[in-house]
Amino acid sequence: MKPHILFSSGFVAGALLLGVQPLRAAPFNYNNGDVLLVFWQAGQPNLEVDIGPVSQFIGATPGSIITFTGSGANQFSLTQLNAAFTSYASVNWAVISDVRGASVYGLPANTLFLTNPRSNLSTLTSPYTSLSTFQQGSIGSIISTVAGYLSAEGAIPWSSGQPANAISNTANVVIIPSGDSSSYVSIAGTAGSLAGNFNEGDIENQTPSPFTSGSTRSDFYELEPNTGAGVYLGYFEFDPNGTLTFRVSPTLPTAYNVQINKPDVAVNFSSENNVLYDVQATSNLVSGSWSTIASNLTGNGGTLTFTDSGAANQSQRFYRIHVQF
Repeated sequence: MKPHILFSSGFVAGALLLGVQPLRAAPFNYNNGDVLLVFWQAGQPNLEVDIGPVSQFIGATPGSIITFTGSGANQFSLTQLNAAFTSYASVNWAVISDVRGASVYGLPANTLFLTNPRSNLSTLTSPYTSLSTFQQGSIGSIISTVAGYLSAEGAIPWSSGQPANAISNTANVVIIPSGDSSSYVSIAGTAGSLAGNFNEGDIENQTPSPFTSGSTRSDFYELEPNTGAGVYLGYFEFDPNGTLTFRVSPTLPTAYNVQINKPDVAVNFSSENNVLYDVQATSNLVSGSWSTIASNLTGNGGTLTFTDSGAANQSQRFYRIHVQF
C-alpha cells in the first residue's frame, strides 16, 4: 500500500503529513465447493470457519481422522473459539457445503453436503434423501449466502469491511456479531432448516449444558440432486475441550473366513487402521438373535483374528462383523 501524501494548507510552509490507511483484512477466502463450519450460541457472536474443499472428505483415507482445531490452514484455534463464547455449553454447530453454479471436483451443480446430528453417539443416523435440482438449488443459495459467495451479505462481504484481526477476522475464520445481517443466524435462522428450505431434519447439533464430558457427533452426507439416499462420508465430533474432528467412513471388510481348530473357531477378517470392530454370532439365522461376542477390536490395516472358544462343539454357528461408524 502506498502512503498518501497530504500537503498542509496551514501557516507552516512546506510541511508534509504522511498518512497510512488502516490495515484491512483480505476477504474471507471461500471458494465454490468449500466446506463451512458454523458455531452459534444464543446472545453470542457467530463463529464461521472455512475448513477447506469438500474434496478432502470425498477422497480421504477410509477410517482416518482429520482434526480441525489447531493453528494450520483451514483450522480454528481455541483462542478464536473462546473469543466467541464464554462457555461451550448450549452451542449449536453444523457443517455445510454446496456446489454453486459450475461443477467442481466432478460433482454436479447443486450438490449439497449437510450434517445430521446423532441422538446416540454409537448409532448412525438415517441418510437424508436428495431432492430435485431446483429444491437443492434453493438450499444451496442459503449456504452460499452464509459464506458470502456471489452474495452481498455473508462472511466474505463482512470480512472485507473489517480491519484485519488475528483472532476474529482471518482468511478462513470470521467472528460475526449475532445481530449483523451477514451472520449465519440472520441468514439461515435458528431452526436448523437453512431458512426453512431444508425440511428433512435439523442439521445443527447442540452441546448439552453443562458440557463437561462426553462429546457430540454429527454424520456428514453428500447429496447429489435426484439420486435417492445420501452418501455417508463419516462423522464430525465436537468435545468439551473445543476439539473438532472428522472420522472418515471406513470400508466394510472385503475378506473374511472362519477356521475350525477344535474345540475353537477362529474368525478372520480384513481391517483398517484405528477402526473399531465387533464380532457377533448366532446359532439360528431365522429366529435367533445376534450376540456381541467381541467388541472394540482395533483395526491394524491387516487381518484381525478373534477366537471363539469352544464354538466348534456347537451344531451350527454364524458370524457377522459390525463396523463401528
